[in-house]
Amino acid sequence: MRLLRRRSGTETARADTDDATTTPIGSIVERRQVTITGQVLGIRIRPSDELPTLVVRLGDDTGSVTLVWTGRRAVGGVTLGRRLSVDGTPVRSPDGVCIYNPTYRLL
Repeated sequence: MRLLRRRSGTETARADTDDATTTPIGSIVERRQVTITGQVLGIRIRPSDELPTLVVRLGDDTGSVTLVWTGRRAVGGVTLGRRLSVDGTPVRSPDGVCIYNPTYRLL
C-alpha cells in the first residue's frame, strides 16, 4: 500500500508527535492500549436508521487499522490524506483490526 508521504517509523514518531511511545501500526498488539500515527487512507459512513457510524482507515509504512466512531457522521478535521495520532485499544473484528471511539490529535 503506497502512502502520499513516506518516512520511516522512527522519523514519523519524532516529526509528528512529541510522544516517544508511538507504535508502528504493523506492530500493534490486540487488546493493549496503543498510540499510533498515520495518514487517513479512506473515510466512509455506515448508514444506519438508529446509530450512524464513521469508519476511517489509517495507515503508515507498516500497515493499516480501521478507526470506528459510533454515533458520528463526521469528526472535525479528519479528512482524506490528513495525518493523525490516535490513542485506543485495538480489537479483532470481521474488518480486521479496529479501534473503537479513539481519542485523536490532528497533525
